[in-house]
Amino acid sequence: MRNEVVWPSPGDLRISESKENSEEFSVQRQYWAAIIEWGNANGATEYSFLPIGTEGWSEISKFEGFPIQATPTESDPERKLSFLLPPILHGNRLILWTDAPGSVTEAFFQILKDLQRIRQQAEEILNMEIPNYPIVTFSEAIDSRFNSILLLSNSWASKNNDFTVSRDLILPEALLFGSSISPERVLRIQWKELGESGQLSSLVREFILTRVLRKYNHVLKALGELNETEGTILEYRPNAYFSFSFHLLLVTAIWTDAWERLISLWIEERPKKDEAKTKLETWIGQIPVGELESGIEALFEERTIRLIDKYTGRSDRQLLKYLEMEYGITSVKIERQKRNRLRELDEIILPRQFLLREAHSKYVPSSTTERKQWEYLGKIYEESLKNLFLERNNLSKEFVSDNGKNAESWNKLIQ
Repeated sequence: MRNEVVWPSPGDLRISESKENSEEFSVQRQYWAAIIEWGNANGATEYSFLPIGTEGWSEISKFEGFPIQATPTESDPERKLSFLLPPILHGNRLILWTDAPGSVTEAFFQILKDLQRIRQQAEEILNMEIPNYPIVTFSEAIDSRFNSILLLSNSWASKNNDFTVSRDLILPEALLFGSSISPERVLRIQWKELGESGQLSSLVREFILTRVLRKYNHVLKALGELNETEGTILEYRPNAYFSFSFHLLLVTAIWTDAWERLISLWIEERPKKDEAKTKLETWIGQIPVGELESGIEALFEERTIRLIDKYTGRSDRQLLKYLEMEYGITSVKIERQKRNRLRELDEIILPRQFLLREAHSKYVPSSTTERKQWEYLGKIYEESLKNLFLERNNLSKEFVSDNGKNAESWNKLIQ
């Protein structure tokens, strides 16, 4: 089996744009046929359907596969193919993304459209070249038990024995690669703006990052541990109890808010060309400093909830539903981790510690100096056993799962 990870270029999947083929069913049918044809041409022998944004999709053995030779000529109407990410060929398995209505990933792509629109508007107003997206990089912990999609797809910039750093990724790419692994393996996420090299462009980037860090500092700290960085870079160590998609959802919304605020100020004050730099410096200095830290509660604040609703075109406080979904996934993981740790304590660690203590008790030192050292070692064994039993008792306590609808339930989960 091949190990590389590849995907088609836009020109590889051709769909007719005639009026006869404009209906959604016809487009889905053509897209299905184009994907299967591309997969066959590139050595695929089986395929899987996965909802877009599926966490850990690189572990393909976990998912049901179908032989590509027995592929029906038309797609399953119950599985609507998504156009948001390209299909992936992982080894001999073709991964087909399906729509996931109401998911964090779908909301992320909705916000992404707004961010693109606002950045295009800024490009016209500021008369400078602005890329469609900010750039994201992340570090992935190396684990020999799992594949690294960054390495298999040649999408890495550097690596060592402990972790791999991705190349610069646009936001859809970041979602694709970041969701391929478990959140526990994402060690760092970095956001930055690229653009022209002039002073005006540099001040624009400074405004964006300053707005992001000052207004939403407490929200970012609820997502992870912020690193002090210089220049126009946001870097933090993400909390593993949130999915990669959830991290992208919130930070993309915060980024969109910063760009929208810049455009609003520019339209209100309409600075002349020779005033632009001074105005930007003034606006940067006027950005107020918000709360510095408030824990998980920051995600339940009204303004955070409204921020997500605003850029997804909703008014139903959808962020609370996403937090419930994240809570459900995380609580299952934590329970599994507890069971695994209990098994490790009972079957390996505690028996080994008892053997050490027993062997220690059977030896009688011959000298006073040796006896003191031996007694000290015995105290270490006893203290270790005491701590291990304390850990075991804590792990054995029944965890009553809540619903994740409020900060209190989250604090109980992650304490």
